[in-house]
Amino acid sequence: MIMAPGTAVAFEISDVREFGGYAEKSNLCAGLQQKGLTMTIGPSALFYTAATIRVLPPDPDPDDAATDYARDTAARILEECAIVAPCSISPVSIDQFEHDIFLRWQLNRKGLVLTCPGRPDAAPSLYRERIENERAFSPEVLTHAAARDLALSMNWMLFSD
Repeated sequence: MIMAPGTAVAFEISDVREFGGYAEKSNLCAGLQQKGLTMTIGPSALFYTAATIRVLPPDPDPDDAATDYARDTAARILEECAIVAPCSISPVSIDQFEHDIFLRWQLNRKGLVLTCPGRPDAAPSLYRERIENERAFSPEVLTHAAARDLALSMNWMLFSD
């Protein structure tokens, strides 16, 4: 894992197994604090994030407050991803904008953004990008994103070069 100077990390790793070509790390618990934000890497990170989204207070600007549809979509994708990927990462930010929910992850010079729309006629999207000098490049967009897409992207973020 590549981290900025002054970043604090604590790891406890047990029970590493080969599973389907990926190293599955069960009981991986890590706390990462960087730029004043807290990130958790572990089996319950996404369950906690889903619970947070379900009780997220509405944005003070009524034009930005996420709809129940956006909240339910985000929570469902996160909970399903937590089952598919036992080693998951909590997002560094959760934002409400124009009735949508945006979840952002950033680690190892890589970024993910999951967009959960506020309307049922729109599908979730997942943006995957590399980050260099705090700028994103080589973005990939997956429309109709599902839990499996997020799980594979987290695996990419954690374990690939």
